[in-house]
Amino acid sequence: MSSLSSQLTTLWLNHTQSKLYVTALSLGSAPISRIAQKANIHRVTAYDSVKSLVAQGFFIEEKKGKTSFYQPLHPDLLLQKQQERIA
Repeated sequence: MSSLSSQLTTLWLNHTQSKLYVTALSLGSAPISRIAQKANIHRVTAYDSVKSLVAQGFFIEEKKGKTSFYQPLHPDLLLQKQQERIA
């Protein structure tokens, strides 16, 4: 997955954001607290970073009751979206 992380940095993601994205890929849909724990990133930092990634279109947010779950876009869809944005 380190190759994916390096490719993500070319898409304007910092190290923390790319680590959260790669970790979330392995988890699927999960709350930020679980993604942060698995990525070994402080929860407050993860909240800010994932919210930013949602705004940029890298993650999808889904509310289930009072809890928000976050799922990263599949890398192929992410690549297609970024190529469309550049074109």
